[in-house]
Amino acid sequence: MIKSLFPSIADNQYRGRWTALAFFIPALFVKAAIGWNMAGLNPYFAPADILRDIDGIPLDAFAPEASEAILFFAMAWGFATVLIGMVGVLALVRYRALLPFSILLLLMEQGGRQAFDKVTALTGSESTTTAEASWINTGLTGFLLVAFILSIIPKRSTLQNQ
Repeated sequence: MIKSLFPSIADNQYRGRWTALAFFIPALFVKAAIGWNMAGLNPYFAPADILRDIDGIPLDAFAPEASEAILFFAMAWGFATVLIGMVGVLALVRYRALLPFSILLLLMEQGGRQAFDKVTALTGSESTTTAEASWINTGLTGFLLVAFILSIIPKRSTLQNQ
């Protein structure tokens, strides 16, 4: 498993199951689109509207400075998500040996955010996740988990050559 995650040579030789890509590519596309929108790079969707309508954060209930800080952190997270997505695209196009690592990177970001939300809910605080966002996040985490597991399982041809 460690050799799959950290190959000695970052070449274009993918050693995992190709079915992993059927889960990874849609998840990568959705994550990149979410990041693109949250970073404010899409001229048709304002990050403040996304926070208010989809994530259920009442920005108007906070002081203007607090709303600006929340918006800044959401946009910074969106930009970081775009950058992580670019690493995934680079792995798909040029360095396929790093696909398991790229999938794990996206899975850790996605799963980590969900874990923080669950811990917040367990401590008695209100969850910040609305029904729409919850389904999207759960689906993405599931897709990335399946993609990761399939990406670290060697192909049958690789197993037979050993």
